[in-house]
Amino acid sequence: MNKYIIGIILILGVLSCRKNIDIISTDENEFPTQKYVFASLKGKVVTTRDMPVEGASVVIGEYTQKTDFNGVFYFNNIKANIEGSSVSVYMNGFEDAIKIFYPQLSSTSYIKIIIKPIRKTSIINFDDKDKIVGDEVNKIQISGDEFKKDGDKYKGTIIMNWNYVSSLASPEEQYGDPVGYSKRFKLYGLDSYGSLSINITDELGKSVKLGGNNTIELRLGLTPIISQTEEKLTLWKFDIKKNKWMETGVAILIEENGIQYYYAEVIESGIYNFAKRFPVEKTEIKIEAQNTFLPFTKAFLSTKSSYKLSLSANDKGMIHCFIPSNKKSKIELNLDNESYIFDVEAKQQNTITIEKDYKNLNFTGGFFNCDDEIISNGYVTIFTDKDSLFYFFDENGNVSIPVIIKESENYVQWTATDIDTKLNTGVHRTKLNEVEVFDADEVYICQEPFALMQYGDESYLMELTNNDKDIFSLTFEKGKAFYEINSYPFKGVGEYNINNCNCTPTIKNSKGERLYIYSGLEHRIYIEEYNKNGMIVGGLEAKVRTQFSGTDTTNIKIYYSVYNE
Repeated sequence: MNKYIIGIILILGVLSCRKNIDIISTDENEFPTQKYVFASLKGKVVTTRDMPVEGASVVIGEYTQKTDFNGVFYFNNIKANIEGSSVSVYMNGFEDAIKIFYPQLSSTSYIKIIIKPIRKTSIINFDDKDKIVGDEVNKIQISGDEFKKDGDKYKGTIIMNWNYVSSLASPEEQYGDPVGYSKRFKLYGLDSYGSLSINITDELGKSVKLGGNNTIELRLGLTPIISQTEEKLTLWKFDIKKNKWMETGVAILIEENGIQYYYAEVIESGIYNFAKRFPVEKTEIKIEAQNTFLPFTKAFLSTKSSYKLSLSANDKGMIHCFIPSNKKSKIELNLDNESYIFDVEAKQQNTITIEKDYKNLNFTGGFFNCDDEIISNGYVTIFTDKDSLFYFFDENGNVSIPVIIKESENYVQWTATDIDTKLNTGVHRTKLNEVEVFDADEVYICQEPFALMQYGDESYLMELTNNDKDIFSLTFEKGKAFYEINSYPFKGVGEYNINNCNCTPTIKNSKGERLYIYSGLEHRIYIEEYNKNGMIVGGLEAKVRTQFSGTDTTNIKIYYSVYNE
């Protein structure tokens, strides 16, 4: 048989064996094949003081979004690399942040990203002799005076933004995850000695590149905790497109004036990591209670080395990450103010079970503005002991979500936000019913005072018309329907029995008929919130009839939200 035909058959045989492999290691001139799934990611961008950052650009591959006034962003059903996708955050005045999330098909992941203000900047001229930034032990220096911008020679002011991240820093302060590809595209975990980043721009923030024989000299000082040193250390550069650190060179150990540091030369701006490597394996960790899975649970994974990961389960209670295959790893969870520590192994799946029961609550509701229009661009935030998590409305202004709370709780705290108007309802503390299903029914997000009356099959949106004296003295009306409570002795949050006061709320329907509360059946006035901003949220639920005497009754509900600033 012709040797060329034999070669073709062998090649086709190899390719057919490879077609179902997620990551394919090929020769050193090819990058491993990447596998993508469609998944969702929601998250929040905050400062180091946990303040939300509005207007930050969040980028995942070809997708870009801006954070809202609460620092929130949401990518719905996007194409993402199953082996880890880079989430980059850019904001004027802040250092760039890069994190990794591991998507799972048709799931939603959650991530919180902390960004730090830029403080380490030097302004120099292109032909200055000394172009150095840094501190006493960590330095970055540019040699040469040739630069390019947009492909042309550049002669002007150079802005050098730089940053140093210690090997002792928390995972939230690190760039990406400590996982990288060697030059032969084998995946390793990185035992980092620290990282340096350098970004060169003009005065307007536009990228400036090195030209000619210019180089960037990196000098990383050693922290006292590093007792064993290598004469040579691998240098890694973070690649946003490939979502991993890539082996790019070697750093050499040097000692001057009693100070040890690693030295390396590079030819472009970027983020560089000085690290030893060790083998890792892709691992799945399932987080569950005795009776249910635990979505969006935060976790912290660590080894005896500097390999650390800050993790969060997705909406299916699953965590995906890379675990050192030759080191012992521990994962720590914090639930209900208690810490749980478990050993995890480098294998396909670990299952972690918390010896507690949790309630799986179904939260539903529809959301409207004061003009009785659907709000589709908004979200409801649920506050639990695990975290404050948000769930976006669908195109019809509805939300139906599972919420996990601890078994001992009999209430849920939540707030609803309208992104377009930047309004929210304030925090509601709502008791659960016996079947542990909470239906928020129709929720109105309004700046002006309002009340919603539901009488049988009729519904009226009413406005506050007289509230000069006391926030608890309310008069609502719109058209012929109105509701008035002007002498009830309200004393704040709680429930009030109408029979306990010498008053009767005045209620009329759209025909102008007086509605009498039927005192023989269950009825109540309740106040859910009365906060410092002068907002009262509450309502009335009762049976009413159109005649003072008689047995025919109709359900009535009145919900109101009053601002008295």
